[in-house]
Amino acid sequence: MMESRDIAAWASMDVGRRRKDRKRFRAPAHLRLADESLVEARSFDICPGGIGIVSPLNLKLETLCEVRVRAPILGLGIDIFILPARVAHSVLSAREHGFILGLEFIDPPLEVTAIVQQYVDSLAWARNWGD
Repeated sequence: MMESRDIAAWASMDVGRRRKDRKRFRAPAHLRLADESLVEARSFDICPGGIGIVSPLNLKLETLCEVRVRAPILGLGIDIFILPARVAHSVLSAREHGFILGLEFIDPPLEVTAIVQQYVDSLAWARNWGD
């Protein structure tokens, strides 16, 4: 869980821009930077348009990178996502022990967005099941 100040900072940065529901998604991830260096990270949440990553590095806004993470649903033909992305925001989180980076995917394949949308929709259904 993020601390309340982390949540407030995270939410205030993106309230007006977020267009899609994001769902919690925790998995190991790697970022490949422009200089070809690799950064070990972990995913935080995901939506068809992007992914939240916890990183030990604070990357500048608009930084381009490649994110590698397992698919949120396995067995649908693509088990590993390797996608170009850009940093949309970064927030230091004491609770997460790193920087929460909001990465926007750059032209993700339709197959990838369909898998992520299915994941998001399946969680929405489960969350609303008792209503």
